[in-house]
Amino acid sequence: MIKMVFIFFLTVLVGLALVVIVQNESKGRNASEQLAQAVEKCNTAPINHKFSCYRAAIQKSYRKTQGALANFLESIETNNNLVFQQEQSLSNDPSYAIFGTNCHTFYHALGDFIATEEAAPLKNQVGLCSTSCTGGCYMGLYKRTALENQFATNTLESLFPLCPGASKHQCAHEIGHLLHDKYVSAILGIIDEISEQEYGLLPKKKLQYTLYAEPNLAQPFADCKTLVPETELAYCYTGVGHNLFLFAQFESNGYEKAFADCALPVQETRENCENFLVYRIGINDAGVKFLSGDSATGNRVCDNIATLASTGTVLSHCYRGIGAGIGLFLESEFAHQSVTGVSRSKIKGIVSRYIDLCKNIKEKYAEECYKGILGTRVKKMYLDLGLKKTAIEELLEKVEDGFEAVG
Repeated sequence: MIKMVFIFFLTVLVGLALVVIVQNESKGRNASEQLAQAVEKCNTAPINHKFSCYRAAIQKSYRKTQGALANFLESIETNNNLVFQQEQSLSNDPSYAIFGTNCHTFYHALGDFIATEEAAPLKNQVGLCSTSCTGGCYMGLYKRTALENQFATNTLESLFPLCPGASKHQCAHEIGHLLHDKYVSAILGIIDEISEQEYGLLPKKKLQYTLYAEPNLAQPFADCKTLVPETELAYCYTGVGHNLFLFAQFESNGYEKAFADCALPVQETRENCENFLVYRIGINDAGVKFLSGDSATGNRVCDNIATLASTGTVLSHCYRGIGAGIGLFLESEFAHQSVTGVSRSKIKGIVSRYIDLCKNIKEKYAEECYKGILGTRVKKMYLDLGLKKTAIEELLEKVEDGFEAVG
């Protein structure tokens, strides 16, 4: 009799355990689907709102799962429902936000989320990030961490050594962002306000977004030399230029102000400031026009920007930026996908059409566009897919050890 009672209770316990497991799996599946739906809506939000929208969606999804942070992050990496572009074709959908592609911006928001939710040391937090979508997670993590520590020297000095080898360029780029944040004003001051007012997402700490009464745009370039190796200096400078671009998106006549800010007494610093600002304008503004099928407007963006610069060399940076923007989009959307089997032909056609966008640039600068594309992982995709384009073949050897696009 006792044995039968024991078997009965054991059966009940096993049954209850199975019910809990099924419920948890269903709960996790529903949370993943809901996150994918929220991300799909964020993809079409105003470009200045996308980061905040993704960040709020991540926070809401995590609260619903009520599980361990590491498990939640793993569920994102394995969530096949997450889509960051509307359709894989040339259309009026550039899938870009101010930080970069939609996917990069999502992972930027994920890094920000880790920085606010995980109390572990920064080294452990870095270990929670993936390299997905051009290292956006590391960049979001570093951006929030540096701000919360008031850009302390020891914090900034710790960032590059902690960065995984495959993402060193991205981390150097983010350090450039942070130095502009430190010596001018933190871009998260604007972003956090949008997050709070539009998405109800409050910062966990009271933060000081501006440290100095007077901005100092020369110092970020100087500090790059102390915080990253010499081989990474250009990537750090791209981060300063990207931050200038970010602030320009929130002001009327933003580009004019950015170039005025670049009018520094030291000529070398002024040239770096202008060149890397123009490079980012090429990626995120002119390049987006090309991705949207409006290359004529994209070309005009570069021409108009050239009139604001103090030197006549910026056009090459703008057109290389266009190529980098096209490449970063392709890398973000397709580099993680298998190029074998049924998908191979489809992806090959898409990559080929996007590369051909460089044909819409005046011949004098077309090579810069192709160089920009080859500065991304699209170079590997091009080779893996067996593509053959005369303009690319002529450049492959030249750009073997060339500058890589980041951000």
